[in-house]
Amino acid sequence: MTPEGRETQRDVLVEVGHLATIAPSTSFCRTAGANSTRSSSRIERDVALLILLVEDDDDNREMLSRRLQKRGLEVVCAVDGEEAVERARRDRPLLVLMDMSLPKIDGWEATRRLKADPLTAPIPIIALTAHAMRGDRERALEVGCDEYDTKPIVFARLIEKIEALLGVAL
Repeated sequence: MTPEGRETQRDVLVEVGHLATIAPSTSFCRTAGANSTRSSSRIERDVALLILLVEDDDDNREMLSRRLQKRGLEVVCAVDGEEAVERARRDRPLLVLMDMSLPKIDGWEATRRLKADPLTAPIPIIALTAHAMRGDRERALEVGCDEYDTKPIVFARLIEKIEALLGVAL
C-alpha cells in the first residue's frame, strides 16, 4: 500500500512495523530486544513498534528512550531537525516524538518537511516542547503535529497519547 493510500494508522503499523530493524544512531537510543520486559497486561505484537525520538538534550534523550524501551518500543534517535527528516524518511517509524527547539532545522520546520513528503506525511508527530505559552499548541497543530505535550514530560500522559495515535496498548 502506498503512503497516499493508507486509510488508518493500523495500516501504517502493518506496513511499516515489519521494517523496524534499523540500528540506532547514538549510544542512548537502542532498540528493545531480548532484555526488554513486558508485563502480561500488554498486548503481544507481531511487529516492532519503532519510534523516532528527536531530542538534542543528551539527558532528556537518554531518560525518555530508556523509559520507552521499557514499555516495549524500539527507539531510534535524532539530535537535530535535519537528522530527524533523514531518519524518518529512511527508517519510517510509526511515530515521531519531536522536540521543537532543535539545532540546524528546528522542530517546527522539520515537521513541515515531514508532512509535505508523501512518504512521511502519514507518520503521526507529537510535539514535545517547553513552549507552553498561549497559542503554542495551536501552532504545533498548524505545522502538522498530530498531538502536543509540554516539558517536563509526564510519562503516563505521553504514553496515553502514543497509545491513542497508534491504536495499541503499551
